[in-house]
Amino acid sequence: MSGLTPFKAFNVVRFGVKGTAMIPFDKLDEKQRWALAFYLFSLRQPACDHAPARVSLDALANATDADLAKANGAAEVACLRHTLPELDAPALLAAAHARVEQAARLANDGDTRGAESTVLDAYLTNIEPIEPWLRAHGADVVPQLEASFTATRAALQERDPRAQADVKELLTLLDRAAGSHAAATSQSVFWFAMLVIVREGFEATVIIAALLAVLKKRKELTRARWVHGGWISALCVGAVVFAVGRKVLAGAMNEKLEGCMAFVAVAMILHAAFWVNARGQTRKTMGELRDKTAGALDRGALALFGIAFLAMFRESFESPCSSRRSRSTRPRRSCGVLPRASCSCWRSSTR
Repeated sequence: MSGLTPFKAFNVVRFGVKGTAMIPFDKLDEKQRWALAFYLFSLRQPACDHAPARVSLDALANATDADLAKANGAAEVACLRHTLPELDAPALLAAAHARVEQAARLANDGDTRGAESTVLDAYLTNIEPIEPWLRAHGADVVPQLEASFTATRAALQERDPRAQADVKELLTLLDRAAGSHAAATSQSVFWFAMLVIVREGFEATVIIAALLAVLKKRKELTRARWVHGGWISALCVGAVVFAVGRKVLAGAMNEKLEGCMAFVAVAMILHAAFWVNARGQTRKTMGELRDKTAGALDRGALALFGIAFLAMFRESFESPCSSRRSRSTRPRRSCGVLPRASCSCWRSSTR
């Protein structure tokens, strides 16, 4: 293990070792091979007893245990191997900016090949992993960056005099991506969440108000507490379901789950269309509500509780689902998990 890195282990699993019994494991996808490679390095380490040091995923993939111990201390190796860091989008944008600036200096010194390679590293290592994050902040950001990176690389390869201008334009786009999206994103997410809550809350309020109105008309206000108990209980249960769902689904937005969520989204849209059509006949709908309430009164207080509970719980369940669906982005390309390592063969061919 002394000279092995997760990147080397990944390549052995992927390509095998020619002339030996070690064959390529083609049945594993790229994500599984990376998981296996990193898991291998955790087996020889003791349990982690503290938060790990901040080390990039790229560095972890290309470093031996000895390299990590030398750079961060021997006590940090176990936690670094057991706990992989999350992608820090602002930090990766800053790293991409620094690499492009380095490429500009290399180009000024006449090292156009080194400059072109540095620009490619900036894209593969720093930009590609956070493309879903960038798309969530602005639909036109990623296409502009991809076009600028391509133009800059082409200009550097051909020793075009306009290469410096392309580099400056790329730096401007990176600055814009790093600085202009935080406020816009927080505001857009806030207003969309507010819209969803108001919309779903209004639907539940109409039903609960109709229940209370019928109770008042029939002078059975003593049973109103069952209606209030129903919608308050639904809010509590909805909050628990939201918290559990958020924890279970966080970080699990792979292709299969995205497909399932897409089917759920289609079902919700069809449901909304039928609901709008039905609500177009307001008088008929309110009549149905009154009939249901009257029937619930005849059946007892638990029926009132059930109607209020289901009315509120449906909306409290739909609200986080709608918000989450709106924030979902396209699945990350497999090359973007560990770009420098996993894309090295593709990169050599594109050079």
